[in-house]
Amino acid sequence: MPAQNATGLAPGVYEAGKDGLFHPATNINMVALWPSVWKENTNGLRVLAQFLRERDEPMLRIGVGSVVSNDLGSYVGAPYGKFRMFELRDSNNIVMPLRSEASHETNLPFRISIKELPRWPHGGLKNTIGFFTNGRPYILNDIKFQDLYRITNEGDYTLNVCAAIYKFESNIEYLDRIDLPCVVQKIHLMPSPKKR
Repeated sequence: MPAQNATGLAPGVYEAGKDGLFHPATNINMVALWPSVWKENTNGLRVLAQFLRERDEPMLRIGVGSVVSNDLGSYVGAPYGKFRMFELRDSNNIVMPLRSEASHETNLPFRISIKELPRWPHGGLKNTIGFFTNGRPYILNDIKFQDLYRITNEGDYTLNVCAAIYKFESNIEYLDRIDLPCVVQKIHLMPSPKKR
């Protein structure tokens, strides 16, 4: 009997086959692995900006990966999920104001010590990046728009995101910033619900 849904499958990206069953997506179908808007830099790193809705709330997913090389730990995400630029503009090209203290944008240093990176309670580094050429991107951040912006008017908006990650130097005590290409995502937003 064909599967009705993907419940119980191992984590990953799946597609419904002609047989009615779910099959793992591979790099044969890049649209399934790299949905929405993405850009690639000269060393083969890609950045993804995907607009989603979670429980009817607008959300942005930023990911990084490659279709030309595998990596399991040479990179880490920017400290505390920050970006070089994170800007939302309305249909009149006006920059939307952020909720107080909600910014995801910061001046990221070009070089950082491993001692400055956030760690888990057991001591391991947070945000260690891993990806395969035939897998989906590593998720750098899932951002709920309601946490950042109070949208008052329904309309079409433009989001510009410039992400960066850090690559370990050969001595592994320091990491160098790698600027990923900026991605522009057009999105349609509804007014934010009033907080109770």
